[in-house]
Amino acid sequence: MIQNSHGPFAHVERNKPVIVNLRVCPWLAVIVIMFQCITATAAPFADQTLDANQARAILNRWGYGATPSCLQKTIGMSPRAYLQRAIQDESALPAEVTRKINNLPSAEPLDSVWSRLGPGGTTDRAKNKKEIQRETRQFAVATAQARLLTMAGSDNQGREALLSFWLNHFSIHALKGQTRLLAADYVRAINAAIKQDSFEALLRASFFHPAMLVYLDNVNSSAPNSTLPKAKKPRKQQKGLNENLARELLELHTLGVGSGYEQSDVQALARIITGAG
Repeated sequence: MIQNSHGPFAHVERNKPVIVNLRVCPWLAVIVIMFQCITATAAPFADQTLDANQARAILNRWGYGATPSCLQKTIGMSPRAYLQRAIQDESALPAEVTRKINNLPSAEPLDSVWSRLGPGGTTDRAKNKKEIQRETRQFAVATAQARLLTMAGSDNQGREALLSFWLNHFSIHALKGQTRLLAADYVRAINAAIKQDSFEALLRASFFHPAMLVYLDNVNSSAPNSTLPKAKKPRKQQKGLNENLARELLELHTLGVGSGYEQSDVQALARIITGAG
């Protein structure tokens, strides 16, 4: 199931058409179809250099606005180069913006955060429960702040538009339990997967990340007849098979509503992915 996704992009070979599921990602489908039409019917335009007005238009339509630095970078590029840069290149930020992001709690490496505030961490949970809740919430808020600063300050607006789209498609709730600590690392994982130019890479990065496994309760999923929960968890946490992640995989992340799967397929997939990660 995970290796042979039929999501908005099936496995794509170079110079072959992209298969788009309009129901799953209509916004990105429009972008892809636009570039397909450009390359199929007016190939020279895809490689024509953009003047100031055209550069401003593409930054406004597939970005977050034509800032002076973005505009300077985009003028003289071609639509094809703009798209390739969005996929392959990281955003460059002004030094002041980078400083602000690096000073946010979300900049702390996940290993360090988890060793202090995660389950079994060094912070005394019994004595500092409210303080831990306050600090973990700060991490989630800081993750959103870092994204906003990056989106506003980036010189690669196409990249930020792509990242925002995929974070929305493979969305998590950053204020749910331990996802507060995991959200910043989740953003980094999706951002890194974009460079592979593959839907499968994005799906894997999302599915196997602890943030998604915690958010959709796969960490609490076990077969009804499993003996593991009885040995590892208190009785109140023994909830058996959880279908949340399986349903999201089929309904939102890959196949889409109305694609023919049934409840029995959701249940079968839930059993397959129990213990993943």
